[in-house]
Amino acid sequence: MTAAPNNKTPQRFVMSATNHSGDRRIPYNTRVVRFLVAATMLLVACAPSGAMRMTAPARYEVGEDATVAIEAPAASEGSPVDVELVLVRPDGTEERQGATLTAPQSRVRLSTSPAFTQTGQYQIRLVNDGRALASPVDLNITIDRLTELLAETIADYKAKKRYTRARQAGALTWKQYGGIYQHPYVDQSIEVTIEEPGEAFKRAWMTYEEEGTLAVLQNNYVRVRERATSATASWTSQGRIIQLRAPTLAQMDPKFVARFFVRYPSDVHPIEK
Repeated sequence: MTAAPNNKTPQRFVMSATNHSGDRRIPYNTRVVRFLVAATMLLVACAPSGAMRMTAPARYEVGEDATVAIEAPAASEGSPVDVELVLVRPDGTEERQGATLTAPQSRVRLSTSPAFTQTGQYQIRLVNDGRALASPVDLNITIDRLTELLAETIADYKAKKRYTRARQAGALTWKQYGGIYQHPYVDQSIEVTIEEPGEAFKRAWMTYEEEGTLAVLQNNYVRVRERATSATASWTSQGRIIQLRAPTLAQMDPKFVARFFVRYPSDVHPIEK
């Protein structure tokens, strides 16, 4: 009998030729494998923090600080990830700050205060050595209630700082608008805060009411509290809560105070219900 031809012999020959070796192993190309290994190592080196993601609340106002949430799966106490946050303002100017992430989920507050100084388009970037680590966050700031309530200059006092802060009582939230105003000629400042609590009005006013005693200031009833280093005068006006703070009551400039009583006359009564 004639032996059947061995069809595996040519295939084995080709495999051996591909291996550049006389032994019969699975074919591979040494140069290709080395290239793939090097490329993989490069990709790993370029992405030490893994797939990162950054988010921020969509509703901010002028005068507020900014906080972003960063997801960095590879970050831990033993393997921290250094990043840089870049705040780009509507005029193109940038504010930069470094941060070290030591957990897969982090919240980072931008050091620039306030972050939003005017209306317009802002962008927050997450980078490392100029390389983007996550998609940027775009924020369109359209509300400037701060300037509506507190101008830059009041009775010759110039604002050193103005701010907007979030307040909360239970499930209710509202904004507090404030400013620190400096006397033009002497080292004297007055801080002003205005709150618009809405549905939380009674709860918000309770704190001021319990702290102070009833007094009369420029023919308006107010709640006054004097401490060793500061004095405050607080009152309500059509759903708003206004407070002035100075080192002493005597240092509350009458002209400065009068501006607020003209615009926000007190509706506090001697016998409050």
